[in-house]
This record gives sequence, C-alpha cells and structure tokens, in this order.
Amino acid sequence: DMESAHLESFLSWAAQTLEDVNTRRETNESLPTDAFLITGVFQALTEIFKHGHREKLLAHIPTIFSRVIAVTNREGQSSLERKLTMKLVQRTGLNFLPPRVVSWRYQRGKRSLLQNMARAGGAAEEAAASAASAQEPVAAEQEEDEVDVPEEVEDVIEKLLCGLRDRDTIVRWSAAKGVGRITGRLPLELADDVVAFVLDLFDASEGDSAWHGGCLAIAELARRGLLLPDRLAKVVPFVVQALVYDVRRGHNSVGANVRDAACYVCWAFARAYEPAVMAPHVAQLCPQMLVTALFDREVNCRRAASAAFQENVGRQGHENFPHGIEILTAADYFTLGVRSNAFLKISDFVAQFEMYRKPLIDHLVERKLAHWDLALRTLAAEALHVLCARDPEYMATKVLPDLLPKTLSPDMLVRHGATLATAEIVTALGKVPFQLDKASLADVRNTVMRIEKARLYRGRGGEWMRVAACKLIKSMALAGHPLTFRAQKRLLESLEESMKHPKDEVKEAAVDALGALSHEYFGPNADLEDGADAPLAGAALGQYDANTPTSASFDHLSRPALPQAMRPARAEITALLVDANCDKLVPPDPNPAVRRGCALALGVLPARVLGATPAVLGRVVSTLIKTARGTDEDEELRDAETRRNAVVSLAKLVETVGISTTHRVETVRTVALSHSQVAAIFHALFCACSDHETDNRGDVGSWVRAVAIQSLAKTVAAIRRFPATLLAAEAASSAEEIHTRSFGPARILRRFAGDHVAWIRAESDGPGQLRKIVLGAERLDGPATGDEERKHEDAIPGDAARAEAFVPGANERAVKSVKTQQPFEGIGQHVESCAGAYLPDNVCAKVVNAVLKQLCEKIGVLREGAGNVLVELLSEADSKEYGIPFTVPHLSALRTIFLDDEPKDRNWKVEAYTFPRVAQTLAFSEYIEAALEGLSTSVGDLTESVSKNAGDAVLLWCKEHKAAGSFGALDLVAGTLLKLFEANAKCDRIVTPVLKTLDLLMEAQVLTYQRSPRTTWLLKTHDLIKNELKGSAHVHKLVACSKVLFHLASFPPPTRPIALGSILILLGHKYPVVRMSCAKSFNMWALAMDGTTVCGDPAEADPPLAPSAQDDDGDFLDFMRQQVHAHEQELAARPDAARPAMEPSFNPDNAFDDAQDVIAEAAWDKISTKAAREQRDRLYDLLRIKKPAVKKLDPAAEERRREELAQREAAAEDDSYATLVHSAEMGYK
Repeated sequence: DMESAHLESFLSWAAQTLEDVNTRRETNESLPTDAFLITGVFQALTEIFKHGHREKLLAHIPTIFSRVIAVTNREGQSSLERKLTMKLVQRTGLNFLPPRVVSWRYQRGKRSLLQNMARAGGAAEEAAASAASAQEPVAAEQEEDEVDVPEEVEDVIEKLLCGLRDRDTIVRWSAAKGVGRITGRLPLELADDVVAFVLDLFDASEGDSAWHGGCLAIAELARRGLLLPDRLAKVVPFVVQALVYDVRRGHNSVGANVRDAACYVCWAFARAYEPAVMAPHVAQLCPQMLVTALFDREVNCRRAASAAFQENVGRQGHENFPHGIEILTAADYFTLGVRSNAFLKISDFVAQFEMYRKPLIDHLVERKLAHWDLALRTLAAEALHVLCARDPEYMATKVLPDLLPKTLSPDMLVRHGATLATAEIVTALGKVPFQLDKASLADVRNTVMRIEKARLYRGRGGEWMRVAACKLIKSMALAGHPLTFRAQKRLLESLEESMKHPKDEVKEAAVDALGALSHEYFGPNADLEDGADAPLAGAALGQYDANTPTSASFDHLSRPALPQAMRPARAEITALLVDANCDKLVPPDPNPAVRRGCALALGVLPARVLGATPAVLGRVVSTLIKTARGTDEDEELRDAETRRNAVVSLAKLVETVGISTTHRVETVRTVALSHSQVAAIFHALFCACSDHETDNRGDVGSWVRAVAIQSLAKTVAAIRRFPATLLAAEAASSAEEIHTRSFGPARILRRFAGDHVAWIRAESDGPGQLRKIVLGAERLDGPATGDEERKHEDAIPGDAARAEAFVPGANERAVKSVKTQQPFEGIGQHVESCAGAYLPDNVCAKVVNAVLKQLCEKIGVLREGAGNVLVELLSEADSKEYGIPFTVPHLSALRTIFLDDEPKDRNWKVEAYTFPRVAQTLAFSEYIEAALEGLSTSVGDLTESVSKNAGDAVLLWCKEHKAAGSFGALDLVAGTLLKLFEANAKCDRIVTPVLKTLDLLMEAQVLTYQRSPRTTWLLKTHDLIKNELKGSAHVHKLVACSKVLFHLASFPPPTRPIALGSILILLGHKYPVVRMSCAKSFNMWALAMDGTTVCGDPAEADPPLAPSAQDDDGDFLDFMRQQVHAHEQELAARPDAARPAMEPSFNPDNAFDDAQDVIAEAAWDKISTKAAREQRDRLYDLLRIKKPAVKKLDPAAEERRREELAQREAAAEDDSYATLVHSAEMGYK
C-alpha cells in the first residue's frame, strides 16, 4: 500500500524541503528553482490533504502547517504560489476539524423550483413558519455541536481572511471557498464570528479587492446555508452598495469585479432562502439589481445583474418581484448587450412601473452623471431625457433644482454631467409639455452666463463644458423659453466664441445650437420677448389680439408651416448672423478655426435670415462658393476643413431657401435661389468632388470629396422636392384647421420642440385664450369625415397642382391650345426656365459622372458613400413624388448594373464587387471619361487589393469587347486615356496611373488588332510621354513611362525609332533605379524582337487599310482611307523618325546582339551617371538611332541656374519651419 509505505517519508521530506527553502529565503540565498519547488510541494500536499485519510494525517499536520505558515508569511510570492497557499491552508484546516454537517445551518425546505413557485403565493405564511421551525433545534443542539477547535484553526481562518484581500482574483476566489468550507464545520458562535470578520471587509477604507473577496465569501456562505436569516439585515445594505461600487482611480475607475461578485451574491440569495425570508429585503435589492442591469458600464455586469434578477424572479416569486416577467422579457441577455439600448430603450420600458422609476432616475443623477467616462455621462443625460416623459413633475421639481447648482461645481465631471442633464431635461420637458415656473426659467436661462463668469471653460475638460453649454442653449431654443433680445444676443456671443474653438465637436455643438437659436428667436419685434412660450403666454393674458390675423402681434407670435413664408429678418439680425460670418470668410480670417465655424454657421440659419433680401442671399452664395473652392492665393490660408464645411453649408442652403418658381408671390416671402445661383452651386460642388489636396496629414481632400458627393445628392433632392413641398405647405396653411381629441376643431399658431408641441386656439375658446398640446397625442389622423384615402391623395400634390407651380393657369392654357390648334402659350418660357434650368440634362450627367468617379476611389468609406448616393439617385430618378425630373442617360442600363442586387448584398467597400460594375459603364460615351479616370487612378494605387481589382475589371471588360469584335468601344477607351493624359499633363496624380493602365492594356494586347491603334495615336502617346520626361524627378512616373515606351517600340516605324530614342535617353538618367528598370525592360523586349526588324532597313510604314467584310466599298470610304494613309505618311516623315544611313558592312543581327551584350554587361544601378551615359552612347550606333544634340548653356545661364537651385533649397527649409508653425496655429497634433 503506497499510503502506508511512502506517506510518512514524503511528508517528512516535504516538511524538510519547506524549512530549507524558508532558510534560504531568510538569508537571501534562494535558488532559481525554489519557486518551482514550492509550487510542486504545495500542489502535492493539497491533493494529499484533500484525498488522504484524516486519521493518518493528523500526526503530521502540525509540522507541515507550521512550515507552510513560515514560508508563506514572506512577501514576493507569485500568484500561483499564493493561490496554492490558500488551497493548502484550507485543506489543512479541514483536517483539523472532523467532517460533519452542522445542525445550526439554514436549510431551505423545498429545493424544487416548481414546488417553490407553487408555494410562493398563498403559502407565504406557511413558508415563514417552516423557516422559523427549522431554526428552533439550533439552540437545543448547540451543546452537541460544541467540539474542540484546535488553535491552528484560528491561524487558518486568519490566513483565509487575509486571502480575501489579495490583489489577484484567483487567490480571493480560493480563499472565499475556503472560508465557506471551514465555517461549515465550526460551532455556531465561532461561525458567527467568521461572518462578522467577513462583514468587516465592507468598509470605506478597504480597497476593491477586499470588497470583491467579501462578496465572494458572502455568496459562498449563503450558498452553503451558513449565513443565517437574522444576519441578512446587516448583509443586504453592503450588497446594495457593492452593486453600484465604483471608485475613481486616476483617469478611470475600479469596481467592475465587485459589482459582478455582488450580482453573484444576489443570485446565491435567490437559491438559498425562502421567499418569506427574502421579502423584507426585496425592496432594497430589486431596484439595485435593475439599476446595475440597465446602467452599468460593463456588459458582463449588466448581464450578470440580469441573470441574478431572473433567478430571483423565478425562485422568489412574482409577489416579491412585481412585474418581473415583463421586465425579463424586455431585459434579456441580448438586449442588454448594447449599452445604448439598455440606457435608452430598456430603461424606458422598466420606468413605466412606478416602484422602479425613481430609483432609476436617482441613480443616474447621483452616480452616472459624475462618471469618469464621457460616453457614460452623455448616455446618462440622454436616459434622463427619455425618462422625463414618465414623471415630468419629479424631473422639474426635484431633479432639475438639484442639478442647476451642480453646474458650477469645482469638480469638472460633476458640472459637465449636470449641464448635460439640464439640457436634456429642459428639452424633454418642452416636448411633454411641462411649464416651468419663473424661477426655474430664470435659473436655466442664466446658467450659461454663470458658467462663463466662473471661467469654467478653462483648464482640463473646458471643451466638454463648452459642448454642454451649447447643448443647453439649444435645449432652451427647442423648448421655446422666453428670452429678451438682449439675452438672445448674449447667448449668440457665447456661441460665436465656441464656434472659434479648434475642436470639431465643440464647433459642431455650437453650430447646432446656433441653428436652433436662430430658428426660434430673432423675430420681427425686438421690443418683445421671443420664444414659443413668451408671446403666446402674453396673448393668453390678453396682451395680444389673437383674433386679428393681420395684426403685428399675431404675426410676431405665429409661425407658418412653410419656413419660406415667414417675414424676412430685420437688417439688424442679418448683420448679426450673416454679415458677421461672411466678413470672416471673405477676406479669410487668419485663424482657420474661425473660418471653419463661420462656414458651418451659414448653413444652419433659417430661410427668413438667409433669404431676407437678394443682396444677403447673393453674398451668402458667393461667400460659400469661394470658400468651398479655396482659391486663396496664400497657401497658408488654404484649409481642407473650411472647404468641407462650406460644401456642407451649400447643400443646406439649397434645402433651406429653395428655388425660385412662378408660383404665387404671397406664398413665399423670402428670396429663393435663382437659376444662375443654382448653377454656380453645382459648379462648386463638382469642383469639390475633384479636391485631391494633400498636406502633412495625408489626403485631406478626401474629407471634401466625401461631403461633396453627399451634398450633391441633397442638392438634387432639395431642388426636385421643392415644388411639391411648396404646394403641400400651401395646402397645409390653407387648411390650418385641425381636429383635436380634447378640444375639437382648432387652429395651430406655432409649433416648437421639434414639431412635437404646438400652441393652438380652439373654436370653443374665448378671445385670446390659447392652449398648448402635444400634436402626436391630440391631433386626429384626419378630418371629421375620416376619409383616409382622400387625405393620402392630398398629401402629394397632383400633376395639375405641380404644373400650376411652374406655369400659372396651366390647365386653361392647355385647353385653349387644343381648341385653337396653337402652341401652348408660354410653354418654352416657363418649363425651360424653371425645370430645365435647374436640372438640365448635362448637369444630371455630371452628377452621375462625379458619383461614378468617387465609386472608384481607393478609400473604402468614400466608395461606400458614393455607392449609396448612386443607388438613391437611380432609384428616385423617375419618381412621381418629385416636381422636377432627374434625367439620367441610359437609366435602365445603369439600374441593371447597379440595382440588380438586394440591398443587403451590396458592399461598395469591397473592390471586387464595385470595380467590375463601374467598368461596365465604359460602354457609354457619357460616362466613360469619369469611369476611366476613376479606374485608372485606382490601377495606379499602391494598395494591392485596389490596384489589382481595378486592373482586372478594366482588362476583363476590354478582353470581352475585343472577343466580341466591338473595336469601336476599344477605340473609345484608347482615345479617352489619351485625352486624360493630355488634359492632366504634368499632374503626377493622374499621369502615373494612366501610364500604368496603358502598360496593363498594351501588355495584354487588347489594343492591338486590325486597324488599331493608329500611328497617330501611337506618336501622340509618345509625345505626351516625352513631355512628361522633361524635368521630372518622379521615379515611379519615369519607370511607368519607360514601360509604355517599350510597348510603343514594338510597333513598326515610324513609332519604333522614335520610342527607342526616348528609351535611350532614360538609360542615361541620373537615377540608377530608372536606368536599371530600363535595362531590365530592354532585355524582356529584345526577346520578342530580331535584329533585322530593329536595326535593319525600315519596312513600309503602315500599308493602306484593307477593306474589311463589314466595310462598304463606296467612294466615300475609299477617300477616307486615302486621307488617313496620307496623314500617317506625313507622320512618318518626322525628323525624330529618321535613321542614319546603313553602311554596307553593317550586320543588323550582330548589331542587335552587341546591343543586348552592352545592356547585360553594364551594372546600370551601380555605375556613375557619366559611365552609364558612355555605355548608352554605344547603343545609338548599334540600334541606328540618331543621337540628339546636347544643348550647351552659356556661363551666365549656368550661373543663373545655380542661383535658382540655391534659392529653392533655402525656400524648402523655410517652408518646413513655416509648415510647423502653421500646423501649431491650426491645432494639429
């Protein structure tokens, strides 16, 4: 038997080993293997004490235990060693105590969930009596439980309690299980002392490790029935604190493990105790479990709290946890996984139950609004917005007064969260609606000024406070708080300061607030308070005559459904809102942050401000167009963000002011965009789509291109929708009477709070009596007749109404035209000047071209945006809901290409999906230039996936058309490539990709077929390449040029000698990499050529074109072929095509072999430029190429060249420093 033979000797060896290791550690003579030795010994002893016989181990336990305590009392142990220590100590303690089941432990009567649910209802009293009776024998059996407890057990318990504070979770978890096991063998008195010691861990002075270990220990004790019900009154408050435990540490916090362990405690309570025992404590635990499940930052804690709540609902019954089943249905494992969903949707569902509503609100206000995580503070404020509708009175009378003083707190987190929450609550109260008292209105109105007076924008977090203050201003505007003109200007000044901030989030928040402020305030009367509540409250008191629609007071307080129908703003207002921003854009302000904010601000102003006068609108349009194009002569003033914001504002401008129509003048009171202004806006947007500016941040022009495509789509949609919008607004204004549920027929005077709320005057009301209603709740779906079909037909104006918008009296004129057989009077004037001038066919084609070019972008996000815009344009191109058509050439073909797939299958980010579809548009002359430019640019990209997929798409399309005999399409591709080359000469961004595309197509021989390519095309390609070679230092472009030149050298004279002349020039280039590339390409080219072809007498240039089977032998075709042949003969006589006379002794094959030897023997990338040119010059005679004459500069010109070079180097050094300073001024990191 191994136990009897080896146990004693092994334990003796283990004890001696532990003593030796301890001795070495005390003398600082530890061996490297000691850590491994201790781990092995501890693991072996743990297993022996777990599975061995207690009788045989008792004699050795004191010796082993003393050695273990001595070894483990020293610091510096590893996590594994400390964990094994906990295991070994608890196993040793268990051997000190005899195994038994103590009679004093709590035993739940029924362990079946089904039986528990059956007893949870009417048998609550019986369960309580049963629980009490189960505890009665405890006192009687205490004497029987009295056993001798060795003194070593105290050391064991102390060691385990210290382990509950350990920094590692695995150690604390092992210690907690040890505490549960040891306590299960102790008498009641000692076990109660252990529980008391565990509760001492829940102290404010303890760290998160102690709280976590305490929760684990409490859960283990409860799960084993060792935590008696009379202790729950002390334990539950600590568990409630642990459920929301979150302690700030630097820039983050600790406590997620504590909250997770607290959820485990709640789960253990549900399984351990009868419903009657837990009933007194449910009121504390239930709301806190829901708070953690809904509002915890960590997803594992939310799901753990949900699981604990589910266990409690199932085990404790629906009486202890009201509405538990409904809540669990909504708040399950998956719905709580997304934080925003838990905060904003599930919390609103739970808050419908009154017993949970205030705990949720109070937790958000007290804890989450001061959380260290910015995203959590923002979500908490938004959650308060959602919950406000559930209890607006509590929010207005309790929460809001508590938050307002906190907006001035010295703690940045507290004041930021309080300001955000105040803004959200004010907005939500406006939607309810709930009328705040005068004191609260004054406190909210003065909050921003108080923050600025306390200088709380300074220091860390200042930009967050600016964002919160801007949101508060926006909330006041949305809620329609009454403001004097002085207060309006004061808030405007605050927003203008925030619009200058370099941070985009601050700027955007300020601009959003400016839009809300300008829409709600700055009315026609500066002497009266403005805002939705101000004049109407006065009218309710009889200060305004609401029965007289023509009075100035009514005009001041009412707002029509169509924004363009409002009275234009005063000159004072346009000076504040328009002139002030335009003055900083043209001429440009030196501070780029100021320009960015001003460019955005012009796009959010209302129509009554932007279209106040033709001069104001004209200045706004011209300013935004100039800013969007960025034509500043000073390079330091060019800013991509400013151009991007101007492009965004141009689209918003079209949406806001609309377009000019021949409709009745009384409907629209503001100035609208004219045909020329719309055309200028389109031109600016097309230019923005081609913004490829780069700086030290990379392709900053991509920001402009991304918003330009979206702005094009918005502009087109705004122009097309405006006539229908105009007619619908006129119908709404003429049928202002609505039917309400509570007050019957009424008239809407003013809408606010995002059109959720409106002031109305019911027919049954007296003079000056007004009511505030929620439109969604009070407004009936239709008129009293309930004719839904009629209502739907009236929502979209018919054809007759749309015709009336462009041609007054269109119906009468049409009838007259038919009767008199005369042309429709005015048809050309009105239809062409209104519909045709805004979206003519060429503009529609340009829009599609711009989108197609963006669809070939190398950046996936831009491709995705362009693809979505293209789908929208093609889907709605012929929709009858628009008043102006969008004429797209080849609409059906484009829909077949781009709209065949289901929306879920479209992935424009994937190059392999997008590029082949774009390549199919090469068949249409209207789109080939844009599509080919985009595809060629992607072919030349450095990203392999982009370059390969773009090249494959173009190559596959060309091969398919060559196989089908569609040579005309290939001619169009070749001509378009040359056109792009010529139009973008010296532009490396376009030229290099075009060269790579030419190399790809010519290498695949898709452009070599009968009748093509023409000599004219070949020589023009060479001339363009030669022009690019002059003065170029772009290595990639030079290498691409050499590859195309070798393809040209494969064609017969006069192309071959001309191309070889340019190749020899590159062989002598100053860059070794260019020379080496040419040499390698020469070797590959020579394999397909022979000496007679290259070096011999030139054959006839190109024979006359032979008529093909598809040609007609008419005189006209013969004449055209003769003309083409004559032109190509003229090209063959070019001076650079002439070759030196061939001497009788000249052998072309030998000369070509010698030329290849020269190329192969020279180390073109290692020898000097002078040596390379000497080797190159030998090739002129061997290949019979005329050597170009060297231009000699006179001494004066050479001196000027050196001076210019020195000036450029000095300027480059100055530019680098200027760029650094400029970047710092613009806020770049």
